[in-house]
Amino acid sequence: MTSLHCRIPTAVLLVCVCASGAAASQPVLPRAGFDAGSHGATSPVRDDQLALSDAIAGPLVRALSEQFGNRAVDMWLEAIAVQDVDARASAISGTGGVMVDGGSDKVGFRFHVPYDNRRRRAGYPAVSIGGVAAGERDVPNDGALIRHLESHTAKALARRFRKPSTWLRLDWIATVEGGNRFLRINAEGVAYVSREDPGTPVVLQAIYDRPGNAWVRIEYELGGSSRVPATAPSTAIR
Repeated sequence: MTSLHCRIPTAVLLVCVCASGAAASQPVLPRAGFDAGSHGATSPVRDDQLALSDAIAGPLVRALSEQFGNRAVDMWLEAIAVQDVDARASAISGTGGVMVDGGSDKVGFRFHVPYDNRRRRAGYPAVSIGGVAAGERDVPNDGALIRHLESHTAKALARRFRKPSTWLRLDWIATVEGGNRFLRINAEGVAYVSREDPGTPVVLQAIYDRPGNAWVRIEYELGGSSRVPATAPSTAIR
């Protein structure tokens, strides 16, 4: 069974954006080392702030674990912004960091979580890995790895559309190194499901575990056109 836990080691800044557009900021005092889903006694002043952190922590840890192939993750939040949608709902977004399987490599992430104000319950988060952690750097693309990514994705598309002749052409590829373990690959290209197909734009985001010599996760979105992959690509290959 995957062990999921969450910690918030530093103060988190909560920015409340009101319907009028005015923004008010206040610190969310962290509760270091709390487990996702656990609720200890807190002072009345901190109840609402901690309740919000607790509400999004559990769904975020689960979503991040899925992003890393259901591995155990250690997560912390670095910034949170809350925007009112209406009287019943809010949108919570921000950034954080995650370490996988007890490792020391920090991988940054962005998140967006729908929140039910009445039930005080968070919905399923949209998570985008990478692009926010200090120390990440662009590295040259590995030709063999990219060819395997193209082949792996093309086979998934062939299964989806039941077209064995499906193939993929990647036109833009960026590889980012985060620590010594993971490579994050963002790519854009065109997918062809048959010889007669004029092609459909595709956006990829993949995470590769170098010591494990395996893809942790590959996600694609058909019809994508931005060089920044969607926050929650439509289909996960693994």
